[in-house]
Amino acid sequence: MVQGACTLAQLLAWDEDRRDAALSATDPAPLLDACQRGALQRLLSVSLSLLHARIESQCEALTTS
Repeated sequence: MVQGACTLAQLLAWDEDRRDAALSATDPAPLLDACQRGALQRLLSVSLSLLHARIESQCEALTTS
């Protein structure tokens, strides 16, 4: 899950850089449109929230043992 979230964050950053470059030069257009980027950002947010909840529950299990 952590590796997937990192990869997704890297993809979004890469695509954003590509989008910024396309505005000022003849570089290739970004792969993702605004709708796709928003959906991936929401997916990343949910994934990180689930990871946070999982870590919290594991910490609580350790402290109550």
